[in-house]
Amino acid sequence: AVFIGVATGVWAVAADSAVLVQEASALKSLGLRYGAAWTPPGETQAWRMDCSNTARHLMRRTRGIELPRTASD
Repeated sequence: AVFIGVATGVWAVAADSAVLVQEASALKSLGLRYGAAWTPPGETQAWRMDCSNTARHLMRRTRGIELPRTASD
């Protein structure tokens, strides 16, 4: 399971690791460096690809879960 902390508590999300690894590999193949600007599919503005946005993108793509950018959002 993948555990995600959120302001209202902790969610446990059953993760099919193969799908998560496949999506992470696809993201890696783009060759983005830490902090690089990248516009994910369906977005109109670029994201800075740090740890938060990487997790955000992977959870959106593999689980359909929209995470906030930061814990205070």
